Amino acid sequence: MPCVFRMIMDWALRFTNAHAAALALYNEDGDTLRIMEQYGFDVSNPHIQQLQQEHRGGITHRAARNGQSEIVPDVSMDSDYIEIEPRIRSQMSVPIMREERVIAVLTLESTKVNGYTEEHLYFVKRLSQRAGVAVDNARLFTETEMERQKLELILSNIKDMVILVSNDNRILLINQSALAGLNLNETTDKYTDLRFSDVIEHPELVKFFQSVVETGQGLMEEMQLPNGRHYHTQLSQLEGIGWVIVMQDI
Repeated sequence: MPCVFRMIMDWALRFTNAHAAALALYNEDGDTLRIMEQYGFDVSNPHIQQLQQEHRGGITHRAARNGQSEIVPDVSMDSDYIEIEPRIRSQMSVPIMREERVIAVLTLESTKVNGYTEEHLYFVKRLSQRAGVAVDNARLFTETEMERQKLELILSNIKDMVILVSNDNRILLINQSALAGLNLNETTDKYTDLRFSDVIEHPELVKFFQSVVETGQGLMEEMQLPNGRHYHTQLSQLEGIGWVIVMQDI
């Protein structure tokens, strides 16, 4: 999905002959920008983001807040400008909209004073309009992936065995404790999207899972795993997601 960001920037860079560009997602509720892609800057995304936070986002943040595209012919005359590349002389920022709200801002920077024309602005605005749906989808994908990574990090530090299974019986998440307890040797991501019954070889646990899915009712049971230890096993349904298995060593 993030390739969408690179593609939009590439079109804008080619048409405007810009020296540098950045695409940042905008969170209206938190009034924050997050750099997703950039080109032409000698600093990293986190460094650019830090500068924006220190200076309240600069011209790019201003465009996000008011939802208005703008050309700044001479950045030295604009008090909101944040210097990232010393050679930059002019800037253009164009909000990307989705259902009348700003979801991102595309910023282009030039080493020339008056580096952008109304024709450039018209093209980038049209590009942004057409890209709105794709950027929003990429934003949702990125946020979902970030939440998944956060959840994996939390689960990896839980001593209990945790397995999250989708409604079509495919593994969504499995933590390190579960891998160890079930004698699974691969990393957690190797089992993602595989069928539960194809991964889990312990007959009692598979039978327990299947019986709960068939009845639609959560259950608790004590069972012994191949490592010889006994576990208090609870299986419950997560609305709209699937099933969660939590096994506590007793």
